Amino acid sequence: MAFLKPNEDKVENLTLKNIGGIPLRFRTKINMLLDSSSKGTDDFGYVWTDSNKKSDLDFSWVSLQGKDSVISQQGDDSRNYGPISLGFSFPFYGDTFNSLYINTNGWIGFTYLKSGDVNDSLPSPKGPFNSIAIFWDDFVVADSSKISIFSNSDSFKVKYEKMERFAIGGSYTFQGILTKEGKITFQYLSLTGQLNSNTVGIQNKDASRSLLIAYNQDYVHDSLRIDIIPSWIDIVPGADSILAKDSLKLSLIFDSKLLNTGIYRANLIIEGEDKNHILNPLNIPLVLTVDTLTGVNEEENQRIIERFSLLQNYPNPFNPSTNIPFHISCKGQGASRKTALHTTQKSVYGSQFIVNSPLHTALTIYNILGQKVRALVNEDKLPGEYKVIWDGKDEVGKDVASGIYFYRLKVEGYVETKRMVLLK
Repeated sequence: MAFLKPNEDKVENLTLKNIGGIPLRFRTKINMLLDSSSKGTDDFGYVWTDSNKKSDLDFSWVSLQGKDSVISQQGDDSRNYGPISLGFSFPFYGDTFNSLYINTNGWIGFTYLKSGDVNDSLPSPKGPFNSIAIFWDDFVVADSSKISIFSNSDSFKVKYEKMERFAIGGSYTFQGILTKEGKITFQYLSLTGQLNSNTVGIQNKDASRSLLIAYNQDYVHDSLRIDIIPSWIDIVPGADSILAKDSLKLSLIFDSKLLNTGIYRANLIIEGEDKNHILNPLNIPLVLTVDTLTGVNEEENQRIIERFSLLQNYPNPFNPSTNIPFHISCKGQGASRKTALHTTQKSVYGSQFIVNSPLHTALTIYNILGQKVRALVNEDKLPGEYKVIWDGKDEVGKDVASGIYFYRLKVEGYVETKRMVLLK
C-alpha cells in the first residue's frame, strides 16, 4: 500500500525468492481494478476511456495551423517518416523513446519500420511492433491530404488531415497526442467513408502485450476523444530469472502524476516456470491513496495508512447479511514481520516462490456470552484492504438468533473488536 500527494512518486520493494533446487523464470502482470469511468485495460496497466463513457472528457481539437511542420508529400503510400525527435523521453511498455516514426497508414511507431498497410487485430505478431494505432487503415496522401507534426518539451502532436483510403476514397482527419508522462490521446475531427476496417490501440515490442480498443467495427466517429493512461504502478524488473536458492528484489514504483485524489486498486500477478513445471501464480493486492495531506505531516499519514484497522460493519443493524471491512499491513503497531511461503508445487527439487510478507489473519464472530459463533477468516493474507460478508449463520450453516454480536480481528500482535446488531 502506498500513500502519495498529487504529482509524486515512491518506490517500495518486494523480495521474490526461489527456495527450490533449480532456476526459475518469472514475469509480472498488472490487473487494474477499473472504476465506472474506464472502458478497459491490459496486463501492463494501461487504462483507456473515451468521451462517450466519461462525461468530463471533452473533445478539444488541437489546431496546429501555422505552428506545424508538414512531413508528407502528395502520392505517399505506406511510407514511414523518421526518425523524428519527440523533444522528451516517452515511456512506453517499460521502455523509453526519444524519437518515433510516422506511417501514412494512421499509426506511429518507435522501432519497427514495417509499412503496415493491412490493419490487424492486436496483439499482432505480424506487427507493427512498439506502435500506436491512432486509426490504422490503408491510406494514401491525396491532393488535399497532409500529415503534420508539432512538438515541445511537454508533448508531441501528429495530425492526419483529409487522408484518402486506398482504392475506395473518403476523407479522414484525426490526430494523436503524446505527453512526457506517457499519456496518449486520440481525437477524430471528421471521418467520411468506410469506418469499419481500421484498428485502434497500442502494442509493445514483441506483441506479448497490447491494448485493443477497436478492430474492424463501427466505433470511431466525428468529435470522439480517446485517452490512454499509463499504469500508476511500474514493476522493475518486470521479468527475469532467479537461480536456485537465490532471491531478487523487485522495485514497485507508484506514481500519481496523472491521477486525481482518491483510492486506486490493482492486483500484481507473478507467473513463473522452471524446466519441469508451470508455477502457480501469486496474486498480490496493491492500493494507492492519492491525497493532498492538508495540515497533516507525512510521518503521521504513513502511520495512519500503514496500521492495521478493523472498520465498522455495514449495514448495522443488519438482516440477513453484513459487510465487514478491514485493512492489514506488515507495519502495524505490535506486529512482527513474518515471511509466509507460497509453494508452487510439491517437489523439494523444483522451483518455489516465496514473497515477503503475508501475516496470519483471523476474523471471528462471537456472541454476547463470548462464545465463538463462526470463523470468517483464518489464513495468511498479504497487506491490503479486504471485505468479508457474514450471512448471519454459524459454523454449521444454521441461522443465528437476533441480538448483539462481536467480531474480532487478530493479526499477529494486533487485536481489535467491534460490536454489531442482527435484527430479524
